Amino acid sequence: MKVYYSILFLFIINCCSANTIVDTIPYPAPSNWLHSFDLDGDKINDDIYFDYSGGAHCCYHIHIKLSSNQTVYSYPFEMDGGYMFNVDNSWPDKFDIQDYDKDGLPEIKMMIQTYNGEATKIPAAWKRKYKIKSNTILFEYEKGKLIIHDTK
Repeated sequence: MKVYYSILFLFIINCCSANTIVDTIPYPAPSNWLHSFDLDGDKINDDIYFDYSGGAHCCYHIHIKLSSNQTVYSYPFEMDGGYMFNVDNSWPDKFDIQDYDKDGLPEIKMMIQTYNGEATKIPAAWKRKYKIKSNTILFEYEKGKLIIHDTK
């Protein structure tokens, strides 16, 4: 019985000292999956990362730093939320990285401008600047440049 009370006491102390109950949940080790791809073909993996606005469904914005020119490309595209610990390959219909066109370099497929899984209208400014029309886009390194196009 003493062991039970000791464990209960330690649990209560731990929960009370945490900012929220979420702070007591063990998180998995960070994945390096996003840093496992050489998008520009220079034999050095590039950095792919996201910032997150918070909330259950909105929004991730992608940033890509190419090792070949050390440039960070930041995009306004909003990707629906829902990832528990960081964007990963758990929802490949929403976000995935693989060599779709079999040219030896991976492409990034990303579903954008959705909320709670429902597609919404692509902003006119994005259509003009990036020449996209659909809610699923592909990032690809081609002829020395990172380009974006529709997948459909």
